[in-house]
Amino acid sequence: MDCFKTPASCWIQYNFTYDNTWDGCTGGTRYVRRTQYPSAPYVGVVLCSPTRYKIVLGSAFTDKFLGVGDGDGSGADHCELVGGYQSEAIMANDYTTAPTVTGYRRSNWGEPFTVGTIGSSTPYKYNSWYECGVTPPEPPCFNTPTSCWYEYSFDHDTAWNGCTGGKRYVMKTKYTSAPIVGVELCNSTR
Repeated sequence: MDCFKTPASCWIQYNFTYDNTWDGCTGGTRYVRRTQYPSAPYVGVVLCSPTRYKIVLGSAFTDKFLGVGDGDGSGADHCELVGGYQSEAIMANDYTTAPTVTGYRRSNWGEPFTVGTIGSSTPYKYNSWYECGVTPPEPPCFNTPTSCWYEYSFDHDTAWNGCTGGKRYVMKTKYTSAPIVGVELCNSTR
């Protein structure tokens, strides 16, 4: 659980309570980790499969986690919360019939969240499941002394990058001053 307390938070299995009104993954294993947003400090996923999940946000471990509405699109930017790419987002696309509920909401990637009404009768749409190109939680070897590479979407300075748009991977290091190393692939050998 130590990695849960760091800025590069890891996923932990935790059976949080969540609003399952519009849930395409009922009964799946639940994982939670910290976010960068003080207004929504925890993100939870309910797994349908290793690549498909319901995304919810919470203000505390013991509070009910709520759905996430998108005011400028159909929710692809919510892949940010699980380390995925907006361009790789696949969604249920059932947001046009989603019931109106209280949830977290925002309009664009990187914006803070507020709590309010979301659903098909509001400007804030949400889906019953998402696929974001990542598989929460990280593989077990990511949190061991002999770490492994893990596909993860991270922000980086692209000024000197000759490999834009490639898949990105991270691995834990043994250095406390630089605990994570990231790479972006140009192709299979570079």
